[in-house]
Amino acid sequence: KQGSTYIFEATWKTNGKPVDLYEYTARMHVRSGNHKGIILFELSTETGDITLEELTGIIRIVIPATKSDKANVDTCVYDLEVQKGDYVERILEGKIRISPSVTRISARGSEHG
Repeated sequence: KQGSTYIFEATWKTNGKPVDLYEYTARMHVRSGNHKGIILFELSTETGDITLEELTGIIRIVIPATKSDKANVDTCVYDLEVQKGDYVERILEGKIRISPSVTRISARGSEHG
């Protein structure tokens, strides 16, 4: 939903056991249309939008309303990469369908018109 906060959790497992995410970082791009589209927004452990629970393998992604508000297209694509040292793996990918917002909030308050 455009302009809404979205929270998603997933557990990364290998051979049925949670991956220990100690010393891992994660990053995610959301692009318009396809993999060549413009980046609508980025999420990462560095910015705090993605958190990793070391022993449980839980990855928590929070798309703040201020970022989802910038998704002004019907369909986006994304992927999520995790990294530890030189090792990088893409563990999630897919499409996101955006439900357009009618009510919009600007930096100064409600937007009318």
